[in-house]
Amino acid sequence: MMRYLSQEEKKNTISLWTEAFPEDSDSFLEYYYREKIKDNRILVAEEEESAKIVSMLHRNPYKLQVNKAVWEIDYIVGVATARAYRHRGLMKSLLIRMMKDMYQEGKEFCFLMPAAPEIYSPFDFVYIYDQPHWKLKKETGSGKKTPSAIGDWMNQWLEKRFQVYAIRTCSYIERLYQELESERGCLEVFLSEKSQQITGVRGWWGIDKKEQRLLMTDEDLVEKDKPDTPAIMARIIHLKNFLKAIHLKTRDCLGKVSLTVQLQIEDTICEENNGTFLWIIGEEKSELYPWEEGMEAEETLQTGIGPLTGYLFGYDRKLSQTALWAERIQTLGPVFLDEVV
Repeated sequence: MMRYLSQEEKKNTISLWTEAFPEDSDSFLEYYYREKIKDNRILVAEEEESAKIVSMLHRNPYKLQVNKAVWEIDYIVGVATARAYRHRGLMKSLLIRMMKDMYQEGKEFCFLMPAAPEIYSPFDFVYIYDQPHWKLKKETGSGKKTPSAIGDWMNQWLEKRFQVYAIRTCSYIERLYQELESERGCLEVFLSEKSQQITGVRGWWGIDKKEQRLLMTDEDLVEKDKPDTPAIMARIIHLKNFLKAIHLKTRDCLGKVSLTVQLQIEDTICEENNGTFLWIIGEEKSELYPWEEGMEAEETLQTGIGPLTGYLFGYDRKLSQTALWAERIQTLGPVFLDEVV
């Protein structure tokens, strides 16, 4: 049986978490089950006779800035099945149930950090974000600022560089401090010598080995430590809602600021996305309508929900190689999603 756990039942998944993720420290686990379960949803599969939880996934909510809109999007973590119950299709059933639920809730998309991409690609998840690896050219002084001030600075830093990112609220920063401290880490706040204004932040963590968790500052103060690594996969869930954030970036040679496309989508999980639609792309947003007899469109696009996800996040440009007109679309990249849980 599949169901969402009540708040009181959520800690019943701790034993499954420790079995599936033995690398997580006790202190990190204590942080997670103290803080993150306050506002998340946990979908589980239970053994029928004993009601034992044998498979699970966690839907951790984040407020994301997406272009000019704010979306409440779930970050999928803690996807696990008890060792004795693997290879029975339990994870597949949970993922499909989750995505169908999300569609009914109107969720535009969801994202996750895969243990291995081949686990999620059959469900049309694709990469949308590579984790950058920077290091400071020269160490600088640090000091203290309130979580609110740190969040404001980080949001300004992100807004200048990215179209999609998690909004750094005061509670986000407070949780970040606790997350880092659970792994004996800390958050450094760089301050200018004269004005004492924030010029950057850096996070460290690691009980056995100290590692840099995050670094945000001016580009001229950092250098590449190693190549970027693919980190976050995503999938469009509610196509009609998602496309509202998409618009044209250029007028055509005649000065037109709209484009009509016959969009043929294959989506074997969210069946409402599957079919033929009229996609009207404007200067500020776009709309999607079921295709009806007598409709006309300037262009045609036939694709799966996965490739469309990769293209519209500005990560995978293959689609525009066969549909040159797609270059007129303002995609949602660049993306910055460096959350761990």
